[in-house]
Amino acid sequence: MDINEFRRILTAFADEPSDVDIRAGRVVAQIRDDVIDATVRYSMGEDRQLSIVENGQEYSARSWIIKRVARLPQLADRIITNTEVAAKSPFVTPSGLISPDLSEGDEADEKVNDVVETLLKQVTNAVPGATSVLYLVVPEKVIFLKKTAH
Repeated sequence: MDINEFRRILTAFADEPSDVDIRAGRVVAQIRDDVIDATVRYSMGEDRQLSIVENGQEYSARSWIIKRVARLPQLADRIITNTEVAAKSPFVTPSGLISPDLSEGDEADEKVNDVVETLLKQVTNAVPGATSVLYLVVPEKVIFLKKTAH
């Protein structure tokens, strides 16, 4: 990430573009009534990545934006704790149709309640010395998964 991209992203989080000031190796910004004052520099080494130093700790610019500015971990925790399914799982269990193994004949598609679990079972059930192919078809998309037995 370069300094211009960093400025663009940080400005997107600010209430006003003028609330972000980046110059002379410092960033001062006001985001959601929180005043941020940190040092901006390029890391040592060949890659020369943009890094942020705040309260004596150094972060990559991307990591700092995710954790400090966007607060994505905090947002994720709040979503999980405030959903009705939080006790069960924060994820949706997809259902769908599974076509039978083509080598076993022309059977009808089977409806399954947990497509992820079914696919994981099929992918991990390797036939020794053989290669099998699993096609995952999502409406208007085809995802190709290849499974090779060892």
